[in-house]
Amino acid sequence: CKVHYFLPPNEDIRSAARDAGAFVEAYLEDDPQDFVLEQCGVDRMIPDLPEEEQQLWRGAVWPLASTLLCGDHLITRCRALGIQAVLYDPMAPHGLLVAH
Repeated sequence: CKVHYFLPPNEDIRSAARDAGAFVEAYLEDDPQDFVLEQCGVDRMIPDLPEEEQQLWRGAVWPLASTLLCGDHLITRCRALGIQAVLYDPMAPHGLLVAH
């Protein structure tokens, strides 16, 4: 079984995954080093929203924005790898750990 992790551009996290025997995959094809998955869609938030509404915005917008941004690449990589199993983080709408 070969395990692939889709991970952020953080070398400490990626190194730990490689040390554990996993293959590291990027969230995006070009793997921009300044990419922060948790910020997807947040940059479009209305600046004057009260703090409690900002939390609602993040909870409603982030899952969709991150999936729209990363989804095509993740699906393309899974198809190319012949993936047979996908593990999802319950807080993220896309697969993070895959195996074939």
